[in-house]
Amino acid sequence: MKLVQTTRKETLVYFSSRLFHYPFVDFFEQDTQDRLNAEEEARNQLSQQKRKLEQEMNGLRKELEDLELSVSKSEGDKNTKEHQIRCLNDEIAHQDELINKLNKEKKHMQEVNQKSAEDMQVSIEKLPMQINLVFYSHQSHLT
Repeated sequence: MKLVQTTRKETLVYFSSRLFHYPFVDFFEQDTQDRLNAEEEARNQLSQQKRKLEQEMNGLRKELEDLELSVSKSEGDKNTKEHQIRCLNDEIAHQDELINKLNKEKKHMQEVNQKSAEDMQVSIEKLPMQINLVFYSHQSHLT
């Protein structure tokens, strides 16, 4: 292998055991190093963004789980309330049936009372006649 004297702006590059000489490689090397640094900085920024997004995503997952739990609880409460409403509606229907039955019974009792009152009025009206008949019939037996 042979060493070659180079200037400051020239660099020696070994490739496949051969010596290649590129002038002004330092310029390209600096450009490449700058690009590498820029890419590493971009990668670091993307990594930070990724971590932030993962944290945000984990927060959103937790919030979603909380919301799902809340919805589940609300559905349970809703089902309980619907059951209570059905039971109360059944009780109201039963009470309505009882009220209707009692109203019919009340109406029947009013009719019976009205009939009894009419019968009593007729009896009261007939009473003086009956008393007179009894009185006169009793007097006629005495004489």
